[in-house]
Amino acid sequence: MYSFGTLLLDLLSGKHIPPSHALDMIRDRNLQILTDSCLEGQFSNDDGTKLVRLASRCLQYQPREHRNPRSLVSALIPVQKETEVIYVFS
Repeated sequence: MYSFGTLLLDLLSGKHIPPSHALDMIRDRNLQILTDSCLEGQFSNDDGTKLVRLASRCLQYQPREHRNPRSLVSALIPVQKETEVIYVFS
């Protein structure tokens, strides 16, 4: 779970955040500062906040504070968006 939290935070921020600094970065920043500008408008502030909270829960040092895989998937389902995939055949 810890690794998933670091990956999720890296994806949201667009940069690698050392795991030792990840929780401090979440606590000290708001969503707009934390989120990569390339993702602007791709999801709502509510969804972004949910993802940051999910990353924070995954990054907790105490195993009892971690999310289990089933609850992780359950938390991600409402945030999932349908995307259009265009296939190009040559």
